[in-house]
Amino acid sequence: MAKFAESAEGLPAVDHPYHLNYLIGIDDHIATTNPALAAAKTWGQDMRKVAEGVNVRRATVDEEITAAKNYSDIAKIADAASEKVSLTYTKQVADIAAGKAQAQAAVDAKVALTPSPHAAEIRGVFLSMSPEDRAAAMAAAFKDNDKEVLAALVNAPSLTHGCDRDQLAAHYEAYKRNVAFGEYRVLEEYEKAASILDKCQPDLLRWKSDIYQGTKEHVAKQAQMAAIMKSYGFDVEEY
Repeated sequence: MAKFAESAEGLPAVDHPYHLNYLIGIDDHIATTNPALAAAKTWGQDMRKVAEGVNVRRATVDEEITAAKNYSDIAKIADAASEKVSLTYTKQVADIAAGKAQAQAAVDAKVALTPSPHAAEIRGVFLSMSPEDRAAAMAAAFKDNDKEVLAALVNAPSLTHGCDRDQLAAHYEAYKRNVAFGEYRVLEEYEKAASILDKCQPDLLRWKSDIYQGTKEHVAKQAQMAAIMKSYGFDVEEY
C-alpha cells in the first residue's frame, strides 16, 4: 500500500540546453557528404530527446513509492543523462574540429598559388607602373584569374611590387571565395557547427545541475557545475 504521507510529488520541468536548437540549422545538403556535420545535427536532436525524457520522469508520480525513493530514482536518471551528454558532447566537439581542419585544408589546396620563375620579373614590372596603372593591372589579373601574376604578388611583401596591401588582400579574398566557393561553403558549415557546440557547453553544464532540482543531490551538483563553469571562464550568473 502506498505511504501517502510520504508519497512522491511531480517535479517541475527544467529548461532544455537552448543552443542545441541551432544545430538543426546545419545545411542538409552539405551534411549528406560530411558525416561529422550530419552526426552533430542528429546529436542535437538526440540530446533534446534526452532532456525531454528527463522532464517526463521528473513529472511522473508513482504513488506506490515514497518521495525519497522517487527522488532517488530521478537522481539516477539524471546521473545517466549527465554522463551520456558529457561523453557524446566531447566526441562531437572533436569530430567537428577534425572536419573543420579537413575543410580548411581543402580550401587552402584549391586556392594555392605557387610563384613561377618569373615572379621577381613580374613584381618589377608592377613596381615600375604608376599607382593608377598598378591598381588596374592588379584588378585585371584577379579578374582574368592570372595565377602566375597573382602568385607573384600575394606571396611577396608590398614593397617588392608596390601594390596597396589592403586592396591586394581584398582582391585575394574575393578570388579565394570565387575559386573555392563550394569548399568555403563546407568550411562555413563546420565553423557554424563549432560555434554552436562552443555555446552549448555552458548551457549543458547549467542543465546538468538543474536536472537534479528537487533531489538531495542538487546542492552538491550545483556547486560542482558552478566550479566547472568557472574553470572554463564562464560567468555562472549569466546561466
